[in-house]
Amino acid sequence: MYQFCLGLGLLLGLIVDNSSKSRTDSGSFRIPMAVQFVFPLILLPGLLFVAPESPRWLVMKSRIEDARKALTRLHGEEAVDLIERELVSIQESLEHDSSGEHSSWVSLLKWGPEGRKAYLGFSLQGTVKVHLKHANADRMTAWQQATGINFITGYGIVFFIQVGIKNAFLIQLGLSLVAMPAIWISQFCIERFGRRPILLSSGLLTSAVLLVTGGCGTATNKSKALEQTIVAMVYLFIVVFNLGWGPTVWVITSEISTGKNRGKLMALSTASNWLFNWLVSFTFPYLFDPDGANLGAKIGFIYGALTLAGTIWVFFLLPETSGLTLEQISAQFERHATVKSFKGEYILFCETS
Repeated sequence: MYQFCLGLGLLLGLIVDNSSKSRTDSGSFRIPMAVQFVFPLILLPGLLFVAPESPRWLVMKSRIEDARKALTRLHGEEAVDLIERELVSIQESLEHDSSGEHSSWVSLLKWGPEGRKAYLGFSLQGTVKVHLKHANADRMTAWQQATGINFITGYGIVFFIQVGIKNAFLIQLGLSLVAMPAIWISQFCIERFGRRPILLSSGLLTSAVLLVTGGCGTATNKSKALEQTIVAMVYLFIVVFNLGWGPTVWVITSEISTGKNRGKLMALSTASNWLFNWLVSFTFPYLFDPDGANLGAKIGFIYGALTLAGTIWVFFLLPETSGLTLEQISAQFERHATVKSFKGEYILFCETS
């Protein structure tokens, strides 16, 4: 849903900007800024008065019956045994968190269950420097932004114009439109096929599309067919990215951010995501423009190689979390489960050491 809102915002922003671009008064920039205030006015009351509370928050507030109703809403009235088991698991998880060390920023920088969560979440979304005690090294990665998604969402029109394509606005508008059904399809796919398979397949396809785009950029004289190929590759990039790396990363990050540091894990990974969002947007003109590195469409080689590296990283280091409750995921981190053994059909919190 978060990725869908991002896509919807980009689409509406593109339409509003194009509609106000010909104005010669202050409305040319005031109108796009004012439109942004509409959605918080709708969202905030909705979150306060309509959105249901989390079962875990309700248990933490000793509202057990309300938590049971919330779980019933999620699983259905017929899943009585499952609801009771999950309710007990939540209670045990909260008792375990309260009996151990308190939430701490320092624990995120030490290699262990919390440090591993931080490393995985930050590697998917943004960057973090975590000292790996057992690996004797520092790791710093930023795989979602390394796909270069923001060079399309932020500089798509500039990109199309400079590679010689006309009607750049209509092409960019089309990109925003094709992203929406891909995001909706991804919601089915990540539950049906799992997180890792979706990221792996999406990563390979995204990398291939970017490398082809880079190859097209090596041509000195761009024919009509070559321009159309570049457009087709960028459209495919938006589709395969939003089928996998776009929404799935947010799902996995929220799932692995478990336990007493859940808020801190999500806050840091999201902040880091936007830091690298800025970094990609900041460096793109210097890499792309004629007065910089003058890479043009060849910039696809950079992002394609980084995306391939990210896909390899997923294969070796990212565990599968589909079908597991937050308590089961937390238990596996506590048990230092490997990537291959992380997902099990039955994992009880009491098995943790």
